[in-house]
Amino acid sequence: MAGPDRAKLGRRLLSSCLIFLVFAAAAWFGIGRFLTAVPDPPRNVFAALASFFLALGGFSFWGLLTGGGSSPHTRSALIRRAESGGPVEDGQPIISSGVVRAEGDALTAPLSGTPCVAYFYRMYYWGESFRSNRPVQVVVYWGLASRPFALDGTRESRRVAAVPRLQIEPTPLTGEMARNAARSWIDSTTFAAEENAVLSSIGAAFSIAGEMLSDEDGATRRDWRLASVNRDVSKLLFEEVVVPVGQQAAVCGTWSRTRNAIVSGDGLKGVLGVTVSKGGPQSIPEDAVANKSMLTYLVTATMLTLVGLGIVWIALRFFTPT
Repeated sequence: MAGPDRAKLGRRLLSSCLIFLVFAAAAWFGIGRFLTAVPDPPRNVFAALASFFLALGGFSFWGLLTGGGSSPHTRSALIRRAESGGPVEDGQPIISSGVVRAEGDALTAPLSGTPCVAYFYRMYYWGESFRSNRPVQVVVYWGLASRPFALDGTRESRRVAAVPRLQIEPTPLTGEMARNAARSWIDSTTFAAEENAVLSSIGAAFSIAGEMLSDEDGATRRDWRLASVNRDVSKLLFEEVVVPVGQQAAVCGTWSRTRNAIVSGDGLKGVLGVTVSKGGPQSIPEDAVANKSMLTYLVTATMLTLVGLGIVWIALRFFTPT
C-alpha cells in the first residue's frame, strides 16, 4: 500500500473511531441518568453494556444516513456490474467471473497433481491439547503458490495479478497416491521452519496477508514445516485447496487500468486484497466487500439498538429495588 493511501486509510479509521466514541459517550451519559433507580455496581455494568450496543447501533444508522448502502461499491452492486458487463474506472472495486486460464505455464498442485493457477495445502495430524481434552490439528507441512491468470467470461475477460485469498472449500486427499505425492513433495521441497504449532499458523497467516497486500505480479510460492515435529507421511492427513485451470471462478479485487489487471485493494473503497471463489459472481463471500447494502445496514443498526434497549429493560425490570 502506497504511503498516501496508507495515510488516507489511517485518517478514515481515526475519524470512524472518533465518531463511535462520540456515540458511546452520549449513550453512556443518557443511560446513566436513565438508570438512576438501579443501584451500583449493577448500574455501571448495565450502562456500559447498553451504551456499547447503542453506540454501535447509532454508528450504523449514521453510516446509513451518510450514504452507506447506496454506494456503487456494495457487493450487490458489484455483482450486478459483473453480470451485465461494462467499464470499470481505475482504482475501483470489481467483481469478475469466467473460466480460469493460466498465463504461461500452469502450476501443478502438489498433492492432487491438478493443473491450477493457485493452491494451498496442509499435511497434519490430530493431537492432544494441553489446555483441554479436545483434539487439535497439528499442521506439520503447509504451503501456497499462485500465478497471474485470466478469467474468460461471456461478457469480458480480465487478468488477475495478485496473490489471492482462496475462499474455496478444502478437498481431503486419501489413499496411496496421495501419500506418495506427499512424500515426493517433502523430499523435493525446501521448507521454512516454524518453531511452534500455534505460532506457525499465525506466522503463515501474517506472511500470506503481507504478500497479498504488497504483491506486484501475483506470482509467489511459500512452503513451511513445523520444526518441532518429525512425523512419517503415513501418519498424516492431507488437505488441498486449488483454483483449477478450465473451471468457473469469480474474483473480487481492485481494477488497475495501468496494469490492465485486477490487483490487491487497499481497503479505501471497501475491498482489501483479492478474493477468489469457485462459481459465478454470487459465490464471492459477504466479507470480501466491506461496503454493505442498505438493507444490511438497516437490519444491523436495528438489531444492535434493540440489544442495547433490551439491556436497559433488564436493568430496570430485575435490578430496581421494589
